[in-house]
Amino acid sequence: MSFAAKTRFHPLLWLLGLVLVLAWTQLGPSRGAPVVQLPASKADIQPGSVLPHTYGGVEHFAMPARFNKSEPTIGNGTISGTLHLFLKAARWPDGHLRMKGFAFFESDSWPEHWRETAALRWLGVRNVPEVYHQLRLGLRAGEGPQSGGWERELSLQTAMCPGILSDGQGDNKGFDDCVAHMRERKEAYYDYPDISVDFGKTGSVAYELFLYNTPRYFSLAGLLAHAKPAEVAGSPPAQPSIHKIMPPVVPHGSISSAQGAQRLAWQAEHHAAIGFTSVIMYTYPDQALALASEEVLQPLISSGKVQLVAWDELALWEGVKIYDQQLVFAHGVLSFYGRWTYVFPADLDEFLIPATADAALPAMLTTGCLSQQSECGILPGRAIFPHQADPPTMSEPDLWAQPGPSPLRHYRYASKQGGLPKPVLNPNHVFPAAIHYTNVCTGVGSVADGSSTDKLASPCDQRRPCTAVVESCAWVAHVINMHRVRGPPENATLLQPDWLWMSRSSAHAAVNSG
Repeated sequence: MSFAAKTRFHPLLWLLGLVLVLAWTQLGPSRGAPVVQLPASKADIQPGSVLPHTYGGVEHFAMPARFNKSEPTIGNGTISGTLHLFLKAARWPDGHLRMKGFAFFESDSWPEHWRETAALRWLGVRNVPEVYHQLRLGLRAGEGPQSGGWERELSLQTAMCPGILSDGQGDNKGFDDCVAHMRERKEAYYDYPDISVDFGKTGSVAYELFLYNTPRYFSLAGLLAHAKPAEVAGSPPAQPSIHKIMPPVVPHGSISSAQGAQRLAWQAEHHAAIGFTSVIMYTYPDQALALASEEVLQPLISSGKVQLVAWDELALWEGVKIYDQQLVFAHGVLSFYGRWTYVFPADLDEFLIPATADAALPAMLTTGCLSQQSECGILPGRAIFPHQADPPTMSEPDLWAQPGPSPLRHYRYASKQGGLPKPVLNPNHVFPAAIHYTNVCTGVGSVADGSSTDKLASPCDQRRPCTAVVESCAWVAHVINMHRVRGPPENATLLQPDWLWMSRSSAHAAVNSG
């Protein structure tokens, strides 16, 4: 019997296959998380209401990778997984084609020594030490390893010393000493290394990025060919845009889509009142569809004040909350590389508060008290409460579960306990964003060519710390009990009566009118 005869479908088998295909399209593959079922009246979502993760021009590359284990707590041998590179290219006004990005290694198994590290167990992963000490990436001109083009190793620099901030006076000796010390000692984890390449004024896009000691490489031709002009010509705009980047609303199943949408709407209204261009929430695809269908968000999405990004780049880890928070922040900041803009990476329960009534962020960043932190300013954080007593006089999660005006109007007290710093960043001059800090790149990178075999210099080879923002300028209000009760108001003090000045209708009108 011929092969064709062996593989000919019987009509009944064909019908059975059709039924299975239809069933699959209705059920879809499972990601290990609940799928939100939308009511029929909410299923018609307008095109463009949910953006792809490439909305800002960042491309994602991935390859298998393996490193020699160096931690005694996890034994000898190798640690294997997937190396993720997130890269963006732009053509700058000086004619140079530049690429910026970062690397993250997703290990096949959860490192044992991370289980005792609360910051990793609850806030997601960084890089294992093996990546910091062993990762080597090279740039090659030409197409394919047999092309004979030149090769240069890239300089991979990682942000360090989050506890040291600049006072704006230029004395970084303590910071420089801290970086030198951290480079020598072994940490439990490291932040994502910066990838910066200056291709010069070349018109060629025939370049490859390769991993040393393996046959693996990526072609950069597509990324470089689609590089858009950087929007940074001339002096900074008088009214720069500013965007808040947020990780997925909450872990699956914690709150309903209606509650998440209402809290996101309060976020957007608050930050629009102080001059933000938009709030951008990264969210898993099933959550994105549910959020976009909620009536309270639809006018905000239509106006661009809320943008939802479908984020599904990594498989989730069972039992690990907010797994990819830092990855979202780094990706969100990188998405605005090559633009005159500012980015505020923070959570759904955090609100930026200008200390001066009727102050708007664009003016504060250009001529006001934030203009001295033009690359990176770290805002102090305070946990806020509607009460000073413990046990509390009201349930905060219940406050945030009800529709209506923003529950912030009930808050009167603030404490340093539970408050966390958050940065306001210029995406063109910083290391990949961490959850609470980063470093500023102050060097000058070398142009990638074959004139030398030395490692390519990166702008991040020299660095300085971010600048501390004083509380009398601006601060971050952290509603630590928004979703669930996490802490009492320890040492809480009374806020100024007009601390929430932006909630006044006159303030909204003043900001919105320019």
